[in-house]
Amino acid sequence: MFQSVALFVSLLFVCILFSHKAEKENKILFLIILAVILSLISGMRAYNVGKDTKNYVYLFKLISAGQSEYAYGLEPQFKLFCKILAKIWDNPSLLLIVCSFITNFFVIVRIWDFKENASVVLM
Repeated sequence: MFQSVALFVSLLFVCILFSHKAEKENKILFLIILAVILSLISGMRAYNVGKDTKNYVYLFKLISAGQSEYAYGLEPQFKLFCKILAKIWDNPSLLLIVCSFITNFFVIVRIWDFKENASVVLM
């Protein structure tokens, strides 16, 4: 329990440090590093965390095994995305990391747009 709290507080401190450095030096590079850190953390989570993670892992495994026809209801672009990622590294964690990075990156860029109105560290 204590290790989890210590890890969370440490990561929070690192996030604050990078966002402060980005704001102070007016460089988005530090925010990209922040997005990578957050994406690695959220992407390497257990497969039973969240409601949809199990489904994404199952579908990724189907697609990477060449059984994409059994992945009903998915967009062809997502199936292609999964096939490409499976060729790079056949592990569902890569899908979670990449999707998490895309999400975190656009959230952080949008926060950066408001840096004139509020502190990036607080946002």
